[in-house]
This record gives sequence, structure tokens and C-alpha cells, in this order.
Amino acid sequence: MKQLNIVVVGKSGVGKSSLLNYIVGREELFQTGIGSPVTQEYFQEHRFQNNGVKYNLFDTKGIEPDNTVEFVQKIKSKIFERNSANSFFHHIHTIYYCFGANNKRIEPFEISFIKEINKEINVVVILTKSDLITSEVKAELINEVREKVGDDIQIVSVCSVSKNLRKGRTLAFGKEDILSNAFMGLWNTFSKKIPTLYEAIFLTKEEHIFSNDTSLKQIWFEHYDVNIFKKKDEKFVCLNQHALFNLESFFNKFLNSSKDKHLKFISLLLNRVKFLSWDELEAKHMIQNLISHIEFTYAEILALYTTLVGEKIDVTPLKKTKLKLYEFYNFYMSSWYDIILPLTEKYADRFSQIIKDPSWWGGQENNLLADFKKNYLDSLDKLYDALCGKISEIEEIYHTELYQFGELKLKNAFQEQLESVDLKYINHISDLNHNQKIFLNTILSLLNQNRVFDSNLRDKLDFLREALLITENSAGLIEDYCRRI
Repeated sequence: MKQLNIVVVGKSGVGKSSLLNYIVGREELFQTGIGSPVTQEYFQEHRFQNNGVKYNLFDTKGIEPDNTVEFVQKIKSKIFERNSANSFFHHIHTIYYCFGANNKRIEPFEISFIKEINKEINVVVILTKSDLITSEVKAELINEVREKVGDDIQIVSVCSVSKNLRKGRTLAFGKEDILSNAFMGLWNTFSKKIPTLYEAIFLTKEEHIFSNDTSLKQIWFEHYDVNIFKKKDEKFVCLNQHALFNLESFFNKFLNSSKDKHLKFISLLLNRVKFLSWDELEAKHMIQNLISHIEFTYAEILALYTTLVGEKIDVTPLKKTKLKLYEFYNFYMSSWYDIILPLTEKYADRFSQIIKDPSWWGGQENNLLADFKKNYLDSLDKLYDALCGKISEIEEIYHTELYQFGELKLKNAFQEQLESVDLKYINHISDLNHNQKIFLNTILSLLNQNRVFDSNLRDKLDFLREALLITENSAGLIEDYCRRI
């Protein structure tokens, strides 16, 4: 199912539930309250459809100073749970971080949360209750958020609830801008979501090293923790390439045990390392599968956007990303077969010989261990650093290619669809696009209420105009047309 998945977060009382009710168009779907935490569950889910687009919304429990760590863990757990699915349309695409604009100051823990999550998922800062601040205060707040989070952060001003006040009625605004950000959020998250398969291709093949030594297994499990997927009561430890490339820190603990144990274990380990490498055919097959997976998701998202925009958007292949993937493959294969495997065989033979030699307690084992650490473990460290550097290059190019494509083509396509052509004159309502008609209906409603267009109301209309991407000139012509008819 092609849908946009959005999580709404923020402190208690900032208007998350009101925002969701406004987006969905049902006033009491999500329970609201004043200044108190209403949503007690971490995730309250609801699906709805708007203009042919399916949305899956998650309301969340409010972030409080005393539950920040727990909240971040819960959010990340939900993201991990959904992002483990094969289909990208099941993943979380956008986080709406709600900040009550009337608070006028965003707290440091909120900034930290936004920056951390924004690395992986598109974050849009929603300034709720924007009707309660002046345009000057709003500008200052936007500048503060961009200065602390980054210039590329998306910020939307919203008033979720229409209110009757002594000075008149305040109208809700910002819905269309919120939903349009969700469209680009799907793409922006895809451009950030560097497939973990890049690393997994070569760093997770596993081999079992049989051992009945309980203390050795305990050190192994404690050190590698999440990288080991076998139960502690089984009679072997599981070696993968991620563990192999981090052996030095493991040996700092392990070498405190008896020499008899660690010499035999190193011998066992080295005899299994040679089976960790992928052969050329396997590696190429996995690289091709990875590229196919990226391109399939790429094409699916573009197909959805083509439907939304109403015109075909050409798929541009990730040329530079593919080249870098094959460069990574060639570098890995040559380094493994030319450096790591010869060293592995060399030290496997030396450890095997010294264990069989009755004179091995004569100090030779200390020299061998020192030589093993200096040459073998250092070689692993250097190769791992080089591989991480190349993975970073792939990530950067992948992000750049996708993000620039989104900026140049997708964003322009949505802008053309939403943006007003600057009006010259209005003869009939059919001359207006969708957003201009929303603005026209708002003006007509105000005129029917005999509202005085004072400075306060003008500020609110200006908020609405900006949210609907309508030029000042077009807004003036629409108002003139409303007063004529």
C-alpha cells in the first residue's frame, strides 16, 4: 500500500492532537486538552485519505523534561520496527515536531531531538498556535530554529483551531502547507536513508567458532553484544566481519586471561576467518541486488509523485552511486585477498606450530602475540577505516544525487502545481486554482460576517496567504473580486 507515514511529536500542551484533528478534518478524533498530557500511549494511530493520497498518522505522548531519554528510545524503536519492512512505503517518512509558537523559545533538548532524528528522517517543525504571535515574533522564532538546527529545516506556521474571540473569529490555516511538506518528506527521507545493506553486504557474513570455555564466551558476548545473535548457553561464539574488524578492543580484555586459552582460541579464530569472505560471484550478485532494490523503490516513489502531479517524472539512474558501489566492491575484494587472507594463513600456521611445540612457554608466545597485534590487528584496523571512508563516500554521493534530483525536479513539479500564477484580472471563479479558491472562500466568509479587516485580521490573512503560496498581488485581486460579486 502506497501511503505517507507521519509521526507527530512535541511537548504536552503544544497542540499535537489539535493539529491531527485539523489535518484529518474531524474535531474530536484525537483527544485534546489544555496544557496537560492527554495522549498517554506512546503511539496512537489513524489512517485517512486526502485528494487521493493515503496518510498514516501517529500521535505521541508528550515529551517532558523527565522522560526525554525514554521518549527518544521509544521513537527510535518505532522507527526501527517500521523501517525493517521491505517496502519503503511502510517506513516512517516524516516527523512533525510541534512547537507552540506562543512559547517563543525552543528548549535545548528539543533542538537535540530534532537534529538527531533529522539525520535519518525528514523533520518538519510545525509552529502551532501561530495565530497568537505577531509576524515579527514568528520571524525571530524561525531564525532561531534555523540557526540552531540548520538552514535546510522545513518550518510551517499553523493555526489548527478556529476560535471566536471578542475581536472576531480566528480561522484555522496551514493544512495544505503541512500536507505538501509530507509529499517532499517521503523523498527527503529516501535521500537520507542510506541503505544499511552497503555495510551489511561485506560486514555480516558469519562463521561459528566452537568453544566450551564459558569465560571466553562471556567476554565475547559482553564485548560484541548486539553483533552476536546466538544464545549465551550455546557451545560456540559467532564471528562476523564486523567483529573481526573490531578484534583489537576485544583482545585488550581477552589477553588478560591465560595464555593457554587465548593462543588456542586465536588459532581457532584464524582458521575460520578465511571462510568469511564472499567469493567474486556472490559479491557481484549482492551489489546488483542492492542497486535493483534502490532503483525499484526509486521508481515506486516517482510513480506516486507522477500520479500526484499529473505528469510523468523521468527516472534518472544513480550513475555516480553505482560507480562508487563497484569501486567499493573492487577495493574490498582486492584488499581481502591480497592482504588479509595471506596474513591470516601466515599467523594461523605460526599459532598452530607454537601450540604443538613443547617449548612454546619459552617466551616465543609473547613475541608471536606482540607481532600478531602489531601486524595483523593493525592491518584489520587500517582496512576497516578505509572501508568506512568509502562507505561514507557512497552515502554522500547517494544523498547528493537523490536530494538534488528532488530539489530540481520534484519540488519544482509540486511548486508549479501549488503556486499561483500571478493574476492579472478575475472574470470568474474558474480562473483560480485550488489554493486561490480556498483564499477566496475565506474572504467571502469574512465579508458575510461583516468582519472589519483590521490589522489583526490582516496578519491572519497574511499567514493564510503565505501557507497557500499566493502572491500579495493575487490576494489583493481575489479580495477585490469578492467585494464585487
